[in-house]
Amino acid sequence: GQVMWDNWKENFELFKELNSVEKATATFTKMLKSDQTFFQYTTPPNIVRFVSKFFESHEAKIVADPACGTGSLLAYAKMITNASEAYGFDISPEVVSQSAEMFPNLRLRTKDTASEFMLPQKADLIVSSLPVGARLTKKIPLGVSRGKGGFGGFGLKLVSNAIIYNSVKQLTDNGMAIFLTNHVFLHRRRSRQMLRLLEE
Repeated sequence: GQVMWDNWKENFELFKELNSVEKATATFTKMLKSDQTFFQYTTPPNIVRFVSKFFESHEAKIVADPACGTGSLLAYAKMITNASEAYGFDISPEVVSQSAEMFPNLRLRTKDTASEFMLPQKADLIVSSLPVGARLTKKIPLGVSRGKGGFGGFGLKLVSNAIIYNSVKQLTDNGMAIFLTNHVFLHRRRSRQMLRLLEE
């Protein structure tokens, strides 16, 4: 009970920064009555504020989050960068529906971005808190690298890897992508191979 309430309290403070006290109060009163677990799987507000330090001076007209969940990280990124458009995607239609009510100024859609991710226009900033441990039902094959110290073809099995791979292709030339994931990500050989492929 206390953890759930703390989640709501912290997110209420964040929502006040993004809007106004009046709007935060009205929105959260309504949300508490309908779904008390809404913030169970959101990026914690202290992490949202911390991550924003990495892109607060980055100029961005278009921001995106391929696994946006409640949308708070995307909304904060839009506010910090003063972006004109913000696109968010999540695999859960229920979460997208509730998030759209919380953040009407975000363009939110239900989409499995691990399988396919295409933005209407390339993003200057992609920031996302990725799902940890989720596996794809069908492996995504990647091509053979022919660069220096090349390696053979391989496939992506993890949802987080596939989202990163699909997202980076949606960046502008000067774009920046920040992904929050767990610490074992860089210990996986497949993750390192994918990053090398993206660098090339």
